[in-house]
Amino acid sequence: MSLTRRRHVADTLCAAALALMALVAAALALMALVAAAADAAAASLPPIEAFFEEPMFGGASLSPNGRSLALRVGTKGESARLAVLGALLA
Repeated sequence: MSLTRRRHVADTLCAAALALMALVAAALALMALVAAAADAAAASLPPIEAFFEEPMFGGASLSPNGRSLALRVGTKGESARLAVLGALLA
């Protein structure tokens, strides 16, 4: 094999190796982005404990004429309070 042919083969192999390294770097960057997106999605989900806490309101009751709504409201550690929501109709 001539010297020119050997140089051409070496240059081709070097270019192929560089292209492969660039492809691997791009794949690693994409994997890092996917992992970051998965972490962000998991962080935005409410914790499982939130589904088993006492509700902030309950015992809703509608008035006979349908214009008011009574609710028992409160947060953890507080006494329950009564809230009455009425329609502002003249």
